[in-house]
Amino acid sequence: MTTSDGKYTSKQFFHPVALRDFKLRPTKVQSRLIGHNQVSIEVASGSVAAWVNVEHPPGKFSIV
Repeated sequence: MTTSDGKYTSKQFFHPVALRDFKLRPTKVQSRLIGHNQVSIEVASGSVAAWVNVEHPPGKFSIV
């Protein structure tokens, strides 16, 4: 999946693999305030991060 707004391009590749078998590289994240209660977060190129989808069993839910 690739998205672009003309200024930034985001490429995301999803490879299902067990996290215990995947070697993650350190991710460099930069954040800066852009307004009242708003923060811009940028992830450096070439970094990899884990994305995990957690679904609750039917009829169960959690409030965090």
